This record gives sequence, C-alpha cells and structure tokens, in this order.
Amino acid sequence: MPIRLFLVDDHKLLTDAWTAMLGADSRFEVTGATNDSTTALASVKELKPDIVLLDLSMTPVNGFALTQAIKEYDSKIGIIVITYYDLPVYYTKIMKAGANGYITKTSASGELIEAILQVSKGNNYTCKEMGQAIIENMINPGEMLAAIKSLTPKQLAIIELIKKGLSSKEIAGYLGVSPKTVEVHRYNILKKLGLKNSAALINEMNLRGI
Repeated sequence: MPIRLFLVDDHKLLTDAWTAMLGADSRFEVTGATNDSTTALASVKELKPDIVLLDLSMTPVNGFALTQAIKEYDSKIGIIVITYYDLPVYYTKIMKAGANGYITKTSASGELIEAILQVSKGNNYTCKEMGQAIIENMINPGEMLAAIKSLTPKQLAIIELIKKGLSSKEIAGYLGVSPKTVEVHRYNILKKLGLKNSAALINEMNLRGI
C-alpha cells in the first residue's frame, strides 16, 4: 500500500509542486493539501493520512501548535516539518512538540523522499543542512562564550533590540544614533560571533539564555 500523505503550507505554489512530485511516485498517495492552517486539523481527521508534511511558519495556526494538535489527536501520524529555517532552537522545539522529521526548503527533493520513507518506518529524520547547523552550534562553545563576553554594552543593547524585532532605523531612533552606526554595530557583532545573519544571532542568544 502507498504511504498516504497530507500537505499543509500557506503557499499554494509549494503544495502544488509537492503534490505533483510526490503524486508521480507510486510509493506515495497524496490524499489532499491545504493552504489554510485553521482547517488543517479537521482535514487530517477526515482523511487520516499516514504522514503530514507541514510548514513551520503559518498563520494564524503555526506549525508548532498544529504539530501538537495532530499528535494529541493521533500520536501515530508522522509529521515532517518543511521550513526555511535551519535554526537549532526551532528544531529542538518542534521535535519536542512531536515532529518526526525536519527538512529545510533548500534541501534536495531526494531528502524529502528519504524523510517520508524513514518516518513511515517509525524513524526520525533530520536533513543534512539542519544536521550541519546543529554540529556547528556545538563546536567550540567556549570560544562562542568568550566572544559573547567581549561584546560591548552598546552591542549587547543592540542585540536586545534586535531580539525584539526592531529594524536598524528603529534601533537608531531608540538609541539616538544614526542608522549607519547601528548597521556598523550589527556587522561587527556578527563578525565577532562568527554568525551569518540576525536570525542566527537571535538563535544563538536564545540557546544561551542571553
């Protein structure tokens, strides 16, 4: 029997693409798809798929809440999260919520198929990109802590405002400096910590309780 799949993503272009790709494989049966996270649980209850593929960042019901709701309904249903985020803090949170697989949207299609096959066997699956991010986060934690301790009070203040979601212009107004000054500080913070972007910065600070 084919593995029964249900797809949840608020971008119809993606659900259409996944439906076409997976529906062409005789190992799978796409029972349905929705771009509305508010109706996803009802559809799962009606269609009873083996595995749900769902996006993490949806509104008004996000992937974390939907994962918990599906698992509370039927813990045997496999859940594979497909997301743009390769952040360890998101990975840890969603796996604790009950997800069985984690795939980034930049992963190769072969990884999605492998994830489905593994989860259908009762195994968990983590894509290569997320696995690499976890490894990088674990390497030389002492060096990272030393780098964090080297941040200036103003840099730490800027990090707090970044975590609150403020833009460089908003931070500049809050601190009474120019947006260019804030941009320089942001660049220096990322360089000092060896991070790629603000999302990685927020993830690192959350992981370390800062």
